[in-house]
Amino acid sequence: MKWRTVLLLVLTAAVVVALGWIFVVPGELKTLVHFSRWHDAHVRSSGYVARGPAGTRIYWEEFGNADSPPVVVLHAGLTSIAFMGGQIEALATDSYRVIAIDSRGHGKSSNTAPVPTYEMMTDDVVAVMDARQIAKAHVVGWSDGGNIALDLARRYPDRVRKVVAFGANRTPPPDGQDADMTKQFKEAKADAAMFFPLRYMYQKNSPTPDRWPEFFERERAMVFAGPHWSLAELGSIHAPLLLVNGEHDLVLLPYATAMKNAISGARLQIVKGEGHELPLASPEKANLIMLTFLRQ
Repeated sequence: MKWRTVLLLVLTAAVVVALGWIFVVPGELKTLVHFSRWHDAHVRSSGYVARGPAGTRIYWEEFGNADSPPVVVLHAGLTSIAFMGGQIEALATDSYRVIAIDSRGHGKSSNTAPVPTYEMMTDDVVAVMDARQIAKAHVVGWSDGGNIALDLARRYPDRVRKVVAFGANRTPPPDGQDADMTKQFKEAKADAAMFFPLRYMYQKNSPTPDRWPEFFERERAMVFAGPHWSLAELGSIHAPLLLVNGEHDLVLLPYATAMKNAISGARLQIVKGEGHELPLASPEKANLIMLTFLRQ
């Protein structure tokens, strides 16, 4: 009887843990954990591209089929390649050639520019594409990465095939963005508990792990200083473009709709029940939309 009791206790504990993982652990954490397990067996190559000012190096990783159409994947502000893991795995599994990039100062990339800009990060992406001998690619970006994707299509039209931009904006907050979320970020401290996962990942991967507070303030300053792209400037984009926002996104619907209307042929898809964290929190929803658009 004793061994049966022990077995029952073990099985009960396993069920509790499983249910806790399903119903308690946030989707964002599940995505990060899954990608960390998938990553090492699937990354084909990685490296750095030197950029200015001296000391800046941009880190990249490649996944998927080297002979297939390339897709550049760009993460959100304060995050890194890992936070786009759901999209990277889906694209690689669908036999795309995936080039994921850590924006300057993020992840394993370094930054020596005192005032980075979105345009600077866009130029970094082009430098990585040149280094990897990629003439033209699809681009998938989330938040800041979505902004960079728009800027790529705007300033480097010959380098972009299709664009999928999750939660992108064209002007700095509070313009067109949720007032409460904007206020929360503007007043937040670098050591706030809400930023613990981002801080942990930064300290784990960054070449300057002790500079999280400096990095946080520099990134926040950039977000509130730019970008500054008019609707007319966005109207110069000719690449097929899909804007994807959550129903409760940081970027408000009228603002996103105006962006869509300014770009000939652009589409806007709103995902019910989701927020700005859509690609990380619910990658299965984000990936279905992304892959459907890229395959068309």
